[in-house]
Amino acid sequence: MKHRGFTLVELVVVIVLLGIIGTISSRFLGQTVQLYSDSAIQQQRIAEARFVLERLSREIAGIHPFSLRDPFASDVAYQGKCIEYIRIAAVSSYLGSATTSAALSVIENSNDILQTATVPALSVARRVSVHSQAAIDLYSSADNNSVKSVAAFSALNNSATFLAAFSSDSTGKRYVVLDKNGPVSWCMLNNQLYRYANYNTNYGAAKTIDWFISQAATGSPYSSLMAEHVSNTSLFKVTSSTLSHSAMLDLSLQLTTDSDGNKLILNRRMQVNYVP
Repeated sequence: MKHRGFTLVELVVVIVLLGIIGTISSRFLGQTVQLYSDSAIQQQRIAEARFVLERLSREIAGIHPFSLRDPFASDVAYQGKCIEYIRIAAVSSYLGSATTSAALSVIENSNDILQTATVPALSVARRVSVHSQAAIDLYSSADNNSVKSVAAFSALNNSATFLAAFSSDSTGKRYVVLDKNGPVSWCMLNNQLYRYANYNTNYGAAKTIDWFISQAATGSPYSSLMAEHVSNTSLFKVTSSTLSHSAMLDLSLQLTTDSDGNKLILNRRMQVNYVP
């Protein structure tokens, strides 16, 4: 029995067809893999953005409203790239007037909500604000008209003593204890978003933009990486607090999702809760 083999033309045709099928299949598989990769990256960016927005929203809700500021608003290169604020450790009421005596009689010494242990907020050296309406007073290590350090505290009669009386009373007879660890900052630097804390515990040593950049570059204990792949067009916008409206923070967070420069854009307005 005679067996007929393949001719050269048939072999060439088969090879060409297999090449075409292989090319189409590889392109299809490559596009599928790329779509899956892009989808995974987008989900990761969404998770990062949600984490940032939720973390920042929770913190902004519990800060001293007149402390929210853009520390580099006068720097054209970095305005809108950083924010700074002071968290509130405790809020409570006082009796009588804060202006007539250096001793402030408080209704209770509330626990410091920023400490992991159950620690009363009022103690020696803690910074206390009464009706403060100026950032310059809040960001100061020295006593001033509205922010003072506790010189002594008596747990027996809930009395905090200062070196001098306050210059004005709070409308709601409230005192505010500031975070003992100092202010907190967020900065967008080199396509990354960082949070800074514990860097100015005495409130009197303002940091330069070069300091924030260097701390981020070295991975210091003062800085924490919050998000990567942040677009240079991302911005903070601060609306300062007044007696007629609360402070607000607008954040336009833009994260690059692929090599083509496509962006995930999330905008959030955060309002500071405050009762004077």
